[in-house]
Amino acid sequence: MIPFCDFLERVRPAVNRRIEEVTGGEDAIDPGVLPLLVRGKRMRAGLLLCVHTCLARTTALTDRALDLACAVELAHAASLILDDMLDGDTVRRGAPS
Repeated sequence: MIPFCDFLERVRPAVNRRIEEVTGGEDAIDPGVLPLLVRGKRMRAGLLLCVHTCLARTTALTDRALDLACAVELAHAASLILDDMLDGDTVRRGAPS
């Protein structure tokens, strides 16, 4: 088993690609939402994929697992947007929210 930080570095590009695929890319995303989707460590997705590979006893990332990992990341981004709206925050991670 490799350390989680190494695993995360390995799977992050696949998660980022899948998020871009399911959201339609930068042209289809509201510029105010874009920073929440393109930045981030992808810890939640990485943890989900790590558990998947352990339970499935494989190093391969299935499309289904990647879709679920991206759904978790998108749900998290939605929760951040809602939090900013409810709190009236105008900045998140140094960018306008």
